[in-house]
Amino acid sequence: MSGLELGYIIAAGIGALFLIISSLGGDAEIDLDMDVDIGDAEVGVDAPGLVSARTLSTFLLTFGVGAFLALRNGSNLTMQIIWGFGAGIIVMLLYYFIMKGMYAMQGDSGIIGANLVGKDGIIITPTTETGIAQVRISTIYGNIEYICREKSGAKLKQNQIVKIIKSAAGILTVQQE
Repeated sequence: MSGLELGYIIAAGIGALFLIISSLGGDAEIDLDMDVDIGDAEVGVDAPGLVSARTLSTFLLTFGVGAFLALRNGSNLTMQIIWGFGAGIIVMLLYYFIMKGMYAMQGDSGIIGANLVGKDGIIITPTTETGIAQVRISTIYGNIEYICREKSGAKLKQNQIVKIIKSAAGILTVQQE
């Protein structure tokens, strides 16, 4: 076995190992996504990044397999690298778009702060030095918790009932009842 064959096998093995570990929920999922989300502050984003451990593992696995097969087919070094990169990029993008589609199908309760205006809530964390408290609101989807401020700046006590009167930037404005 030549050094190139061994190198391609090792690359594929490392890619497969990290892909298996991250797919089983291990600690190999290190998201290196450098996108900037300028969307609504109340909406959480949970989707795979184009440059994440899983997509890079998929690339490395496929690169190793593609280059190894090209080497076994008698291709020169340039063609081995081209086949490895080509296969790696195609499968990595395919994996990324499939995973992105699967994440897009995840359910969402559709509850945003604006939908809570007029509802009653109960303070679960009293007002801190910064004027922030935490309120729990009962909805048809279950209890949800938001950070809040009192309209007049008054201190809110634990277990106090409040009415939500406004929502802005993920913070509810409440009024004591």
